[in-house]
Amino acid sequence: MHDDVEMLFTEDTLEASRTTPMRWFHKALWVIYNIASVAAVLVTISYWLLIYRKGEISAITVLIHAVN
Repeated sequence: MHDDVEMLFTEDTLEASRTTPMRWFHKALWVIYNIASVAAVLVTISYWLLIYRKGEISAITVLIHAVN
């Protein structure tokens, strides 16, 4: 590739990123991420409160339902 290319980061670079608008797919991914992260927490809490019966907790149960 181009190994001899030098990239400089200045305050102008930061200013340009603030004025650049987000594309529609970035906004869509942002919304989907927020929905998915909240849903993951709700599923974990729901499992441990509603579905799990007081039994032995195995490693696979923790991996599947607690490490979300």
